[in-house]
Amino acid sequence: MEIIQFRINRYGNTPIFGVCLSEGQNWLVIRENEVDYYLGGIKFINKKYIRHRIIVDNDAMKRTILSSKYSNYEKDKSVIESLNLDNNTDFFQSLKNKNCLLGVGLNKKDKFFVGRIENIYEKSISLRTIGTFTEDCGMMNIPFDKIRFVDIDTDYLNSLNLYMENKKGMDKNK
Repeated sequence: MEIIQFRINRYGNTPIFGVCLSEGQNWLVIRENEVDYYLGGIKFINKKYIRHRIIVDNDAMKRTILSSKYSNYEKDKSVIESLNLDNNTDFFQSLKNKNCLLGVGLNKKDKFFVGRIENIYEKSISLRTIGTFTEDCGMMNIPFDKIRFVDIDTDYLNSLNLYMENKKGMDKNK
């Protein structure tokens, strides 16, 4: 297991850390280490926008803690094994088939959208977006070459999903 650090083009100089889970021709997959020893969600990074990637091997404490913590994330393997990290269309089709709520970071740091994939095209996806209160914000067509990363299974996304599920249940009881 490798702990890596890198930066994403046009996302400033703050490095991203994570446990490397898998790597394909187009996508790098990490379990993000957002702060201290906290392991966040799964982040798929578009490899053509990664810069200054290094293996973090000089922090024995971080390596020991994150390695031990990561052993609890066996479900990641089943999520990742079904994804084609070499082909954008297949990659997004697999995410669509999972019907998971995802976050999509675009070509500027302040461009982050949450939603579910509705359609996959030759060079883009259409995303049904939701707002911070889970309201429908409509469809958005996003070209593959604008996507810097895709997040799944983060606390934020899981919290929104939980709220939407509870909201559905309350709406049925009315």
